[in-house]
Amino acid sequence: LERHVADASAAVVLDAGAGTGQVGEHLSRLGFSHVLGVDLSAPMLRIAATKGCYRELLRGDLTDRTLLPPGSLDAVVCVGTLTPNHVEDGATLHTWLEWLRPGGV
Repeated sequence: LERHVADASAAVVLDAGAGTGQVGEHLSRLGFSHVLGVDLSAPMLRIAATKGCYRELLRGDLTDRTLLPPGSLDAVVCVGTLTPNHVEDGATLHTWLEWLRPGGV
């Protein structure tokens, strides 16, 4: 991700399916400081909150188009969250693309 984002410290990055915050910790070590974590599990988000690497944590459904405003993100990172149900018809990925700014990754 750091090769594809010009300024890690200014980029708004979605950690889709943030869970307990492992990816957020890694992004923080790489210099990303505007990380938004989203997950369905409140208990997992409580653990993620203790890591101190998220600008904001939201409990929400990543298939909900209204969860985030269009064009509000510079990047989306997703590790271990997508299932065949998310990608078969492409709707979830299209939703995430709508959340990206032009040129986002």
